[in-house]
Amino acid sequence: MSPLTSDHDGAKHQREQLSWQSRLRLQGKLLIAHAISYLHTVFSRPIVHRDIKPGNGKEDLYCNNFKLYYNLPSYAEKRIREMRPTMVDVTKELRKIERPTPIRSFSCEEIERATNNYDPRRIFHRDLLYEWYNGSFEGRMVSIKKYLKNFHEAVFTDIAIFTKMSPHNNVLRLIGCCLETQIPTLVYESAANGSLAYRWEVSNSSLHGEQQQREPMAWQSKLKIAREIAHAIAYLHTAFSRPIIHRDIKQGNIFIDEHDVAKLTDFSQSISIPEGETHIVDKHVIGTLGFVCPYYATTLRITEKIDVFSFGSFLLELTTGQRICHLVETADDEGVELEDYIENVTINEIVNLEIQAGERGAVVDQQAQAVKLALLCREKDPEIRPNMVDVTKELRKIERSDRPSALKIVGSIFGETHIEDKHVIGTLGFVCPYYGTTFHITEKIDDFSFGSFLLELTTGQKICHLAETANEELKAYIENVTINEIVNPAIQAGERGAVVEQQAQVVKLALLCRENDP
Repeated sequence: MSPLTSDHDGAKHQREQLSWQSRLRLQGKLLIAHAISYLHTVFSRPIVHRDIKPGNGKEDLYCNNFKLYYNLPSYAEKRIREMRPTMVDVTKELRKIERPTPIRSFSCEEIERATNNYDPRRIFHRDLLYEWYNGSFEGRMVSIKKYLKNFHEAVFTDIAIFTKMSPHNNVLRLIGCCLETQIPTLVYESAANGSLAYRWEVSNSSLHGEQQQREPMAWQSKLKIAREIAHAIAYLHTAFSRPIIHRDIKQGNIFIDEHDVAKLTDFSQSISIPEGETHIVDKHVIGTLGFVCPYYATTLRITEKIDVFSFGSFLLELTTGQRICHLVETADDEGVELEDYIENVTINEIVNLEIQAGERGAVVDQQAQAVKLALLCREKDPEIRPNMVDVTKELRKIERSDRPSALKIVGSIFGETHIEDKHVIGTLGFVCPYYGTTFHITEKIDDFSFGSFLLELTTGQKICHLAETANEELKAYIENVTINEIVNPAIQAGERGAVVEQQAQVVKLALLCRENDP
C-alpha cells in the first residue's frame, strides 16, 4: 500500500504503487465497503467484523479473517441516526465519487463474427423487444443482446444501469456495445446455461416451440437462485442515492452462468426514484401479466414495493413449478382469491407432482415457508409487503433451516442495539475509542475501522504516522491542510485535478467514518 514496505524479514523494499483508481475500486466498488455493509445488513443478526484493516483487504479484493466477528442480537425498532454513516451509506458515497467503469466499443464486423452473422441457431432467449445470442469473441464466450425495435431510450437506460450494477455478482456484466448498428447492440459476459424461463418448468415449450420434458431442477438450486436474485434487487433498491426500480422481475430476465450463478438482466424499463422522494409517477404501466402490482396498475405510483410484488410472483412460480396464470385460474374455479386459495390448501396440492416426487420432509417445509414469503410479497397493501433486504434475509433463513447454523450465536436478548464483550479486539489506530472505553459492540465500530483503512489507502501513509504528524487531534489537523500535504508524494505524482478532488472527497468521508460520536 505504501511506496516503502517491509517484507516478512523486516527488510525494506520498493514496490509498484497501486493507481488511484485501483485504490478507489478497492474502497468502494462493491468490494470492501460493500462486503462490510453486507455483514451488517443481510442477516437477521448483524455481524460485526471488529478488525477492518489493510491486511484483511487483500489485493485480490476479498475481505477475510473473520476469527473475531460477533453476531449482534436481532432488533425490531429502527435505531436513531447517529453521527457516523452506516456502511451502506459509505458504499453509496464511494460509488458517487468513483467514475463509472468504461465499457468497450465493438464494431459491426466484430458483432457479426461473434454471432456467425446472427445465426438463429445461436439464439438462446427471445422477448418482444430483443433477442439474445450465444457468441464468441477472441476465444471468449459472450452473450449478445440485439434489440428488435427502435427504443433508443430503453437501450441507453439498459446501458446506464448495467454499468452501475456491473460489480454485483448476480447481475450479468456488461462488457461493451456496438453503436454502429441502427439500434445499439450490447455485449455481456456469457450466460452459458441460458435463461431460467426454459429451465424452471418440468414441461414447457422450447425457444423454437417444441414441447419438451426435463428433469426437475433441484429445490436447493431453486432456493439459491431466489436468494441471489433477491439480493440483486435489494442492491438496486439500496446501493444508490436514487433507488432503482427494475419493473419487470420474471424468469425470462434471469440467466444462469456456467457455474449455476443466477444473473439478473434487462434494465431497459427500469426507473429511478428522485432523491428525497418516496415514489415516482409514470404514465405507462410496465411489466408482465400476473407480476404487475395492482396498486401500481391503478395509481401509476412506482416504489420499491412493485418489485417486491413481482418477486413474490416469481418465487411462487419457482417454488410450485406452476405458472402464476394457472394458479389464478385454479383459484377462480374455486371462487376465491389466489392468496385465499393457497392459504387453504396443503403445499402438496399446489407444488407440481413431478417436482414434489421423492422430496424429504425438510424440503417440503422449506417450500411451504417460501410460498408463505411469496404471498407476503404479493400483499395488496404495499405497506405490508417486506422490503427486498428483509426478503433476502428470510430466504437465507429458509435456505439454512434444514441444517445447523455454522455461525456462533452470541447473546439471546432481542430488541438490543449492541452487545458487550470483556475484551477490546482490533488494531491500534483502527479501534473505535468509544468501543475501547465502553466495550459496546455495534456496527459502528467497523465504520470507524473502515475510516482508518480509507485514510491509509487514500494517503499512502499509516494511520500511526498521520497521528504523529498531527501531534494533536487528527481530524482537526487534516481539516486544516490541503490534500497534497497528507497524500504521499510518490502516489500524488502526476495525478490530475479530478483525481485530487476525488482524494479530498474520500478523506472527508474517512473522517466522517472516524467521528468520535458513533
